[in-house]
Amino acid sequence: MKRWNEYSPGAQLVLSLGAASVVSVCFWLVGAVAENRYHEGYLIWNLFLAWLPLLFATLLARLLRTKAWSSWLGLGLTFLWLVFLPNSFY
Repeated sequence: MKRWNEYSPGAQLVLSLGAASVVSVCFWLVGAVAENRYHEGYLIWNLFLAWLPLLFATLLARLLRTKAWSSWLGLGLTFLWLVFLPNSFY
């Protein structure tokens, strides 16, 4: 298993955000079970939607290593990133 400082800064960021997301889902789950309030499940959906711009940006960065940004795939990933970007701020 790698040590924390052996990961790239980007991987450290994703791992940190992933850990925070798991903790958030666990807090929601404990609260939902304890209070029997499952109608606030939209919070999990919002968390999922917040991950999409990061996914699209990562895919776009990998694509730009081999293809031009003006390719259809590059433009499509840029469009998807831009569409889902507002979900990432909260």
